[in-house]
Amino acid sequence: MLTARLDRILSLDADSGRAHVEAGVSIGALNRAALPLGWIVAAVPGTGHVSVGGAIASDVHGKNHRSDGGFCCHVDSIELITAGGGTVVASLEHDRDAFLATAGGMGLTGIVASASLRLQAVESAFVRISNVRVDDLDNALATMSERASRHAVAWLDLVTGGRRVGRGIVSFADHVGVADLALPERRDPFRLPVRRAVP
Repeated sequence: MLTARLDRILSLDADSGRAHVEAGVSIGALNRAALPLGWIVAAVPGTGHVSVGGAIASDVHGKNHRSDGGFCCHVDSIELITAGGGTVVASLEHDRDAFLATAGGMGLTGIVASASLRLQAVESAFVRISNVRVDDLDNALATMSERASRHAVAWLDLVTGGRRVGRGIVSFADHVGVADLALPERRDPFRLPVRRAVP
């Protein structure tokens, strides 16, 4: 069953960062609504096109997985339509087995109709990125374990053989606080620059 029409943000609390959304809401749409209020989705995969229901079914991870866990670590409850046509509201406190089986269960327990999520507070829309060149797999693993950045990703060459296997780039990112922004961005820390169209 497609949930694309289940695309409403039912509630978004600016004080607590709690959101109740239908399953077809994309992560990108939720981020666009939440960011001006100082919140973002806590675990974002490589694309914002993933729906919240799909993110739950796959328990997707983001580049911050090692510090914040997968998507379902930030889900308070789900409304699940079962194969029998009934509806179950499941959480870690109520109907725990249904919640845990659905989190990463690839849709085998039913269809997620809606979910309540805890978002992550941010001071601005910006992140500071640094890239580190690594010479091999051992160097890549050591570099990732030495840095305490919230977000990390490695792009590695696993085709090259010998001692150079695993050479590549490790990227780190952390959210930028208002005090660290340039003066123009401090006036509106959640306003992103307009992207120019590529000719």
